Amino acid sequence: MGVGRCNCPLIESEQQFQWVGNITKTHGNHTFKFGADVRYAQNLRVPSDAGRAGDYSFDYQTTSNGGNGGLDWATFLLGDATQMSRYVSTSLNAAERQHRMFYYGQDTWQVTSRLTLNYGLRWEVYFPNT
Repeated sequence: MGVGRCNCPLIESEQQFQWVGNITKTHGNHTFKFGADVRYAQNLRVPSDAGRAGDYSFDYQTTSNGGNGGLDWATFLLGDATQMSRYVSTSLNAAERQHRMFYYGQDTWQVTSRLTLNYGLRWEVYFPNT
């Protein structure tokens, strides 16, 4: 009937390795900050997309009299499935890998006791999945 289906994975494993470093340096009325965040992500997900428990069809012709009459409901009650299909994954190790890198630099400049300027740059790189 197409309701209550689950796209639950048969297998799922996620790992992320992360290296982070930040440096803060104060010089006069400036506070400089620099940092890096480098990540390596691994994801293994074997899906069970469609019909994990199976899709069954019941044809009216099974209970008909030479093609006359018959009910698919009667075929169901007899437990005589006309057709059955089920999703099966052929791969159990199709994993994704991705490198991600983030770098930043900023300065907080106390120009006067009533004026502070914050400025900086951030660079983010997401490499393609492999």
